[in-house]
Amino acid sequence: MDDVNNTYVELSVLHSERLHVDPDNFRMGRGFTPDVQAAWQRFLTVVVSALGRQYY
Repeated sequence: MDDVNNTYVELSVLHSERLHVDPDNFRMGRGFTPDVQAAWQRFLTVVVSALGRQYY
């Protein structure tokens, strides 16, 4: 977490140079409502739990 930008450099290059992903497709703008935020937080809770499972 100390160097998030460098952690995702390879993924960023893959998305931008090989897959040509348009970052505007991922901007939420006004669609980011409290309900969307709550759903996003629930999703991240599951992801964090799954990734952290091996540490216990």
